[in-house]
Amino acid sequence: MAASGRGTIISMDDVRTLMEVLGGDGAPGVSDLSEATMFELERDGAPLATILAHARSVFGSDPEMVSWLRTPQPVLDGRRPVDLLGDSDSRQAVDDVLTRIEHGVFA
Repeated sequence: MAASGRGTIISMDDVRTLMEVLGGDGAPGVSDLSEATMFELERDGAPLATILAHARSVFGSDPEMVSWLRTPQPVLDGRRPVDLLGDSDSRQAVDDVLTRIEHGVFA
């Protein structure tokens, strides 16, 4: 299991399931992640798991989280968060937006 800095825990099985759901729409940041990358994420503390755990914590349910991840966000220059999960800098941008939502800072 991977823990986020916010105390939320998400298992790597959950990460794989969510990635399959999110990757079903051809999101480049998701569909390009290989099994080796997933293993590396698991071995290295799973920063992707941390982002997904944070999103789950912010939105409270997987359907709401998945909907947000698939929706273009103006604060991300109109890009969908799911398209930004493939590299660490972009994941950090998504995490920053989640933190803003969490604290009620939307602009």
